Amino acid sequence: MSFTINWLKDNIHPMVPQKDIVLNAGIIQYIDYLEGLLGCSPSLLRFNNEFKKWFEENITLPDDPIAKNASLYKLYDSLSEQDNDDTSKSEAINVMKNLIEAKNDELMDTFLSVTKDFFTSGLKPLMEEYHMNHHFTYYYITIRDKKWPRGIDFGWYPLGLKKLSKSNELTFSFKAYGKKLSDSVELELIKKGFVYSTKSKSYRKTIDIGNGTFFDMNEEQQKTFLEEVYRTSAVPIIKDIIPKI
Repeated sequence: MSFTINWLKDNIHPMVPQKDIVLNAGIIQYIDYLEGLLGCSPSLLRFNNEFKKWFEENITLPDDPIAKNASLYKLYDSLSEQDNDDTSKSEAINVMKNLIEAKNDELMDTFLSVTKDFFTSGLKPLMEEYHMNHHFTYYYITIRDKKWPRGIDFGWYPLGLKKLSKSNELTFSFKAYGKKLSDSVELELIKKGFVYSTKSKSYRKTIDIGNGTFFDMNEEQQKTFLEEVYRTSAVPIIKDIIPKI
């Protein structure tokens, strides 16, 4: 029995409760199957597709987005802890981690896709080299153009699925090298509703959703909400603030 199988038996099952996520013995055989295949072929696409199909047929997740994220995160975190020098085992685990990340992103499908489209669509997109980074739990989401100097980005922080499903206020933030800007530039941000936070070393703006939460909205309402925030808060940063830094 391989190291990977032993590790899965010792770690995955106890760390991921049955009530949150159902993992049957098939996952143990499947990762060994992937190990064998990956040792014979350089291609990962087919294995991602195969594991995706297997995952859909064998894994049961909670309906609640917070519980679903927690279940996937436990599984992802368990896999991430593995220090594996065996190339085929490492690649097999990466196949699983990539699929788990993709499944988790489905929780935020509208949020992520609308955000990307806003900054990258059209003949003259707002960002030429769009880059989004987020924690697995979405506690933060940072957005930047790779052409910008390092240390400049904006996004949502603090966020998290709990806020998205339980709060009617979200926080939009802008960071420039983790310091306050000149008085004249800062005044422009203040006029847009931003306040400097010494703790986070960023400018923050409270976004009032109104009645309900982000997840209470349907997809079209989520799209309208996000586009309005980006139009009024992100576009001025891109066009008026960043060029002056």
